[in-house]
Amino acid sequence: MDYEDCLKYAGAKVLAFKYFGSYQGDWIAKVYYNGEIGWVKDYFGSCSGCDAFQAEFSNIYHSDDDDVIHDPFYKGFENGCKQCDEIKQRVIDFGKSYLSGMMTYDAILKDCSRDTDWDMEADEIVKFIKENG
Repeated sequence: MDYEDCLKYAGAKVLAFKYFGSYQGDWIAKVYYNGEIGWVKDYFGSCSGCDAFQAEFSNIYHSDDDDVIHDPFYKGFENGCKQCDEIKQRVIDFGKSYLSGMMTYDAILKDCSRDTDWDMEADEIVKFIKENG
């Protein structure tokens, strides 16, 4: 599970998604949400200290009353498991926090184009946006 999955759980249809960078960088998504097409952009990192998803959802596996281990991100959310339901709601809320900042095509293109002077991947990001615009 990752940022793209969180957007989906939050109710968005992800039309395009891509990570730029290896251990850290940007991710960009084109989504259809609440009757609108928009763009979402944020950053990712390689550890829970520099990555919002990892910070929020590290060590989410748990055991139920019968000592059965649940790992929602590996096996999916278990029906009837209160902890899985709570984690799923956190995933939904996490995804919605990004969707509330959706940008238009023109806004995302302008935002990402301003970094082409110094960001080695900015040209690739702009290319991705134009190809999926």
